[in-house]
Amino acid sequence: MMNACVLKIITETNGEKNTGYKIGKAEIDCSFLKITYTDETSYVSIDLNGKKGKIVRQGEYSLELNLEEGKEIASSIGLGIASGEMDVYTSKMQWTKEDQKANLLLDYTLLFGTEKQNIKLTVDVQLKNNSEEK
Repeated sequence: MMNACVLKIITETNGEKNTGYKIGKAEIDCSFLKITYTDETSYVSIDLNGKKGKIVRQGEYSLELNLEEGKEIASSIGLGIASGEMDVYTSKMQWTKEDQKANLLLDYTLLFGTEKQNIKLTVDVQLKNNSEEK
């Protein structure tokens, strides 16, 4: 069951670190994790199951990253009518859960032909209990 949550999202790319906060929904177990949220222009879904996963962004630009720890997998990105494919190498994919909190860490590289972009994504999840939602 998806529960309301507060997300602290830290993205580190090319030595720059960006931090944002979102209200979303999450379902977390020891074997799977699902997080959804919306921002100004997009709907985002992060689904992880074991050592495989997918990040999907739909909106102003689209993104579908297929993740599997230790593997390079075809994925896609698009902006308007322009879209293309790229490979993604996932070096780390892990999450932990404790009571009403969870932490997700993804370390992956987008491979555009000869170009590479390393991304480290950290998401701290604070689940809301029913009394906080009123």
